[in-house]
Amino acid sequence: MESFENKLRNLLFEALEYGIVITGIEFPNGSLALQEYRQKLVINCHLGFRKAQSFILEEILEIQNEVSHLKNNLKTSRVNRDKSKIHDFKDRIELKTFEEKVYRKIADAIAWQLFYAQSYFARRLYSGRTAEVNLSKSNIEHALETVNHIHKMHPDSIALLSDITSFIGIGDILFKNLEKISVIELKQGRMNEIIRCSVNERGQNDVTTKDLVERIKNNYGDKAGQQAQRMINQGIKMKRLSDVVNTGSGIDNYTGQSIIIPEDPIKIELFSSKLVSMVNSLYLGNKDWKYEVIENCIHIGIYKNKFTQIGKQLIHQLILEKTGKNYPIFNYVSSCLHSPLAEPFFIKPFTKEQLIAMILGKVKIFIAIDFNELIRIFRRNGLEASWASRKQTTRENYNNELFTFENKAIRCSFNNAVFF
Repeated sequence: MESFENKLRNLLFEALEYGIVITGIEFPNGSLALQEYRQKLVINCHLGFRKAQSFILEEILEIQNEVSHLKNNLKTSRVNRDKSKIHDFKDRIELKTFEEKVYRKIADAIAWQLFYAQSYFARRLYSGRTAEVNLSKSNIEHALETVNHIHKMHPDSIALLSDITSFIGIGDILFKNLEKISVIELKQGRMNEIIRCSVNERGQNDVTTKDLVERIKNNYGDKAGQQAQRMINQGIKMKRLSDVVNTGSGIDNYTGQSIIIPEDPIKIELFSSKLVSMVNSLYLGNKDWKYEVIENCIHIGIYKNKFTQIGKQLIHQLILEKTGKNYPIFNYVSSCLHSPLAEPFFIKPFTKEQLIAMILGKVKIFIAIDFNELIRIFRRNGLEASWASRKQTTRENYNNELFTFENKAIRCSFNNAVFF
């Protein structure tokens, strides 16, 4: 863990601090009011992102290779019924898997910084994938060659590999320079070129997708037909993404529903500053715990030292006594790491040392929500809200991933629109 901690410290500097530090050295009296300073800051941040990406890629490849060997050893130990080795290999696999998730979430943090933490953009990039990409089985060499070429041709840019993130499923590279952000799809090989040309000619000759795929199957085999279908689907997704980003309206790739991004987005009040304030006061004070409630609804407990072991039980007991309900308790760091679309906590204004303490479990944050109070807040703000019936929840949950409590979801309506 000491080695992992040192790696994290260096990586977080490159991903979060490099641009600011280097620009400060180059412009000791710089100001965001100066265009030259702002431009250099962006370029230096991109350089830091490049360094972080190279490190993350190297670490994930090493981890995935090690996990593969550990899983083989685990199989052998199970055959031999060696319980001590079985537990040992399981623990080591779990630890390495955790390290990979942390590295990927730092890559996510780079992506979120590129699109200025706009959650709607993150949702457009998400494809709903449920498993991390095995880099050794992907065309990572070709992708890396392309990234290096892009960086050479565009020195002010960052070309972020989608496969090292935990959420980007549209395109192979997320590209950003001083002018624009875009998604790049990579295809390699003679057959891919043939398919690509056939797909591009489809629109000119009024050929349907079904007919084109069938023609490619007949000429080149089933695998080529399947690849053509994938290429067409990816093209549709990228077109939808481009429409939403550039025009503010279009079709959401994940849900298939029409969406509109307002020109003047609603400013959402977040409680991130409260989390940061609580963590800071925990470090500055003489207590190892901090507990606060926001709007009589969100219960936050932050703990360090011996209280990290009992913090979850403490906040559970507090909310049970207040509400009479066993509302679920969320581990803030763990929830972020395991939820692809969760905004990375790395882009919150925590210090680097605080982030490392949170990752290593030296500081733990637990959050619970009083959902009955949440419904009352919805109502006070003009929404019609109530608990849906179990039957209705089951029906709605068939096509949607709903949050449920006691097998019921929260049903809201506004201007005749119903959502859960």
